[in-house]
Amino acid sequence: MLTLFRPNVEKLEAEGNVEGLIRALRYTDDNEPWSHEAAHKVRQSAAEALVKIGQSSVEPLIVALKDQNVCQVAVEALSKIGQSSVEPLIDALKEQTVSLVPDATLEIVGQQYVEPLNPTLKEK
Repeated sequence: MLTLFRPNVEKLEAEGNVEGLIRALRYTDDNEPWSHEAAHKVRQSAAEALVKIGQSSVEPLIVALKDQNVCQVAVEALSKIGQSSVEPLIDALKEQTVSLVPDATLEIVGQQYVEPLNPTLKEK
């Protein structure tokens, strides 16, 4: 994602701008490739903001799972949002719109969600 300006994650969070935060998950600074750490901080801050927003972030994060560049951070955010995000994650896995590595998914999501996700991941 080539952008001229770094996303203002704090402003996006304050506005409840979920779509803007989802775009920030894809942020890279191609103009300054040496600033990989700064771009990583933007993406992490966006993920944390989506977690704070909570339930209204679930569906856009599920859609973001299709993007291999943000898939892992989207799963992490969904797992932090909690139980309400597990069913949509399972549905996305069943629909095979998402290709996640089973072991890595279980590790990211955490032990509390292994039981509901296990049958779906075994099918993969």
